[in-house]
Amino acid sequence: MYEGNLRPRGVFRGMATNELEMEMLFDPTPEGPTSLHFAPRNQFEKAAQLVLGTRQGRDFSIATHKRDRPGLGLTIPTPVGAAYLVVVQLRPGGSCEVHRDACHVTTGELRTGTLCIMDLRHLWVADLKDPFHTFSFVVPQSMLDELTDDLGHPRIRMLECPLSAEREDWIMLNLAKALYPVLETPHASSALATTHLFEAATAHLAQVYGGVAPHAFDSISGLAAWQIRRAKEMLGDDLNTNPTLADVSAECGLPSFRFVKAFKTSLGISPHRWLMNRRIDSAKNLLAWTAQSRESIARFCGFADLAHFDGVFRRLVGTPPDRWRNDRRL
Repeated sequence: MYEGNLRPRGVFRGMATNELEMEMLFDPTPEGPTSLHFAPRNQFEKAAQLVLGTRQGRDFSIATHKRDRPGLGLTIPTPVGAAYLVVVQLRPGGSCEVHRDACHVTTGELRTGTLCIMDLRHLWVADLKDPFHTFSFVVPQSMLDELTDDLGHPRIRMLECPLSAEREDWIMLNLAKALYPVLETPHASSALATTHLFEAATAHLAQVYGGVAPHAFDSISGLAAWQIRRAKEMLGDDLNTNPTLADVSAECGLPSFRFVKAFKTSLGISPHRWLMNRRIDSAKNLLAWTAQSRESIARFCGFADLAHFDGVFRRLVGTPPDRWRNDRRL
């Protein structure tokens, strides 16, 4: 998805009047706002993007861009669509000039944790003169609509956090850091966990920048008995699958935001943690009662590889799987 068909039909150049002269109209990418190709990839020391899922026909995604050299200059204009580009600074990055719809909007200081929200129904260009390292969320408007409709709250007309506010958001920074490894090893990532983290970010944005009151989330009750049974079946019957949050919540007849909250209310843990516990319990049985190798057990129980299995086992059990097996045989 990173190499999207982003095709600016003209160029933007800076002017002394603090405006950008747009020689020709920008031709939005057919993929819509999930393509964050704002400069050639050889301009970055690191550039990665991953589409996590789709809601009501709109993709939601994450990305990171790192440049250690100064002088990137004007970015390619953003794609146009009903979504928000939420950018978190992972390290100090000097200053940045931002232009919206060919007009200068603001100049802001990029500090660690600084948050900027861009409504992609407008056309955005940034002038990046200093090195930077960012993490980005693309949040479709439809995802916010699903959240507010489920809560019985009026729909959010706009998320507001301009760069000029120079607001540091440590919750979004921590969520960005939690999701960052997904971009490096997507094959080892749980679809449940990544979607849950993204939706936590969406809920935070809705509260802090969209006007949704925190108490609106308190009215969510637990799951019915049949929903608990169906959720456990989908999560635990075939440990080799990597079920998505959208699939499990749909089977339970709930929006994913409500499903995660209701699941935790009923069972005391998140769906992802329940699935990890189920995999570890299965692995313990195989370690204790069979001679299968750890590699074979890791595959059978749905872990991405041996390193993933060893890491999760050590974290949840407190000891490596080979030592746990040896202790049981003494």
